[in-house]
Amino acid sequence: MTVATAEGGDIDSAIELIAEVFVADPVVAALVSPDLPRRDRALRALIRADASPRGAVVDIASGADGAVVGATVWHRADAGSPALSARLQLAWYGGRGTVRALKEYDDTVRKIFPAENHWHLLNIVVSPQASGSGVGSTLLQHGLDRVDADAQSAVLEASTPDSARLYARHGFEELAVIEGGPAHGATLMRRPPGGTQ
Repeated sequence: MTVATAEGGDIDSAIELIAEVFVADPVVAALVSPDLPRRDRALRALIRADASPRGAVVDIASGADGAVVGATVWHRADAGSPALSARLQLAWYGGRGTVRALKEYDDTVRKIFPAENHWHLLNIVVSPQASGSGVGSTLLQHGLDRVDADAQSAVLEASTPDSARLYARHGFEELAVIEGGPAHGATLMRRPPGGTQ
């Protein structure tokens, strides 16, 4: 397995994998309603919007055959807004409900984010075929090495207890359980610079 920062077509492969794996994620389901007639396109537009700003970094893990088996999307604290084309696709396929849910999510989560400069892990996924093989931990550590090189903290929202346990093994600590909005019940977690307090 190799891990690298995605470029060009690899970003599209990462978006496809994230959409495939996150289709049943509780936070994603609150953002992009399962009842939408074009949900698959709305979900891909949401992920593309996450991956498009200046300051976004998409990392991929590739198997021996070159297929993408895992992906992450990180934002620096100063990441810009999503590209206009990504925002328009999201509005077109997701409709007002998705746009409203995303704004509510941002408003809710940003209120409790640490004020310090940090990296935000938006997405981490592993293909079902590679599950349990260490791909997630390897991808996460790759991103944390970048975070540590910047001497910044890392934050994320753990949407399931299983993901919270993975993050805790990598030095993340619970800051708060998110109340209200599409991320209701998710756990906001922070890893201090270098992984130590």
